[in-house]
Amino acid sequence: MNTVNTRQHGVALILVLVILALVTLIATQMVSMRGLYSHRTNNMVLADNAWGYAVGAETLAKIALHQSLKNEDNVHLGQPWASQTVVFPIDGGQLSASLRDLKGCFNVNMVANVPDASQNDPNQQITNNDKPTPGQQIFSRLLQIIELDVDQQPDYPALAARLRDWIDENQLPTGFEGREDEEYSGYLQPYRTADQLLVSTSELRTISGFEPELIEQIMPYLCAIPNHEEITINVNTIDPEQPE
Repeated sequence: MNTVNTRQHGVALILVLVILALVTLIATQMVSMRGLYSHRTNNMVLADNAWGYAVGAETLAKIALHQSLKNEDNVHLGQPWASQTVVFPIDGGQLSASLRDLKGCFNVNMVANVPDASQNDPNQQITNNDKPTPGQQIFSRLLQIIELDVDQQPDYPALAARLRDWIDENQLPTGFEGREDEEYSGYLQPYRTADQLLVSTSELRTISGFEPELIEQIMPYLCAIPNHEEITINVNTIDPEQPE
């Protein structure tokens, strides 16, 4: 009888320990999830605040531009909008903002600018694909005259050709240096060319040959103007420290 009671007590003790372990596990999970949801909610609030600050800064920038250019015929760096970075105090920190004329830098979408007459002619398109566009030539020349501090000097015409291929709508590589879907689809993590104008210069990171150290050094000279590939540069707003 004593042996049976001892066994029953042992089984009951094991059940109690199992239940205790489960309760502890569930409680720990609930606390962990509560912390996760709290952080997520806090991040959402911070993101909403950041968006509000950004919209407010953009509205202020529009007002400043309107006042600066109201009676001006040209846009230049001597106008109030081009003054140094403005800093605004906000809850928990500060917000800094500055304006930059995107026509005072090289618009990377200009490399895709080709004569309209060849756009709808397949034969002419193939022929023109072997010829660098004016934008390609300018981009290649810009890279050449920038004093790049890299271990190995890149092939500038090749970079210009690959940038053009990333933007243009066809799948014809530009010369021998161009790269289209056939190149990128063979990567360990395959992807395709955008076949459209760049929205941000950060997209250069996805183009073959544009290494991080190269991008970091050329970024101050570049910009991306969506839906704009005409070759236009405002020499009045070029940074004096970057006359290239």
